[in-house]
Amino acid sequence: MVILTCEKDLINSANDDLEHGIAGGLACPVNIANDATTVYVGSATQLTWTSADDAPVVFESSNPEVATVDAKGLVTGVSEGTATITIKNATNENITDSVIVTVEEVPEVKTITLTPSATPIDEIYGGQNKTYTATVYNGTTPTDASVEWALYSDDQVSSTTLAAITAQDGTTCTIKANSNQQYGYVQLKCSLADDPSVFVWQRIRIRSLF
Repeated sequence: MVILTCEKDLINSANDDLEHGIAGGLACPVNIANDATTVYVGSATQLTWTSADDAPVVFESSNPEVATVDAKGLVTGVSEGTATITIKNATNENITDSVIVTVEEVPEVKTITLTPSATPIDEIYGGQNKTYTATVYNGTTPTDASVEWALYSDDQVSSTTLAAITAQDGTTCTIKANSNQQYGYVQLKCSLADDPSVFVWQRIRIRSLF
């Protein structure tokens, strides 16, 4: 006669996957350190992730038409929308972590272009006027956004006596060079009215008429 005996193993809630009944199923956790993140269409971002004991992992995207992910966790934006990027233990797909990725279109950069009433753009003769017209672009599309004007000495900080702004509005600025036989350079600054971080400088030489 053979008598068999057995003992019930203790449950280790830290390592055992109780939900799926897998002993040791949580022994190799995976983790994505990134919070919900944003990536632009056509750009990529590398997820920061870990896998205990360097256990092999796999990645997947819930919406590859919005964002794809490679075997190393590099996420690439494909089109506008959101996708959930999930990392899984390669041998136990119940061990997972995930992050939501939002994909946005690349924001268009605003720029300002100045056009003079007469060429060259960078010269005004003593006693004469020149009008500058500003065009604000959103990417390559011209807009009707307003600008603000200021005139400085060549150091772009201090005031100048070589020329003065005699008229201005949201799109144009007229500068008159003084006729006091003082010559040199001035700096015209044109800034976007609702976002002063967008601006352009134009260096202007004040020249003798003769």
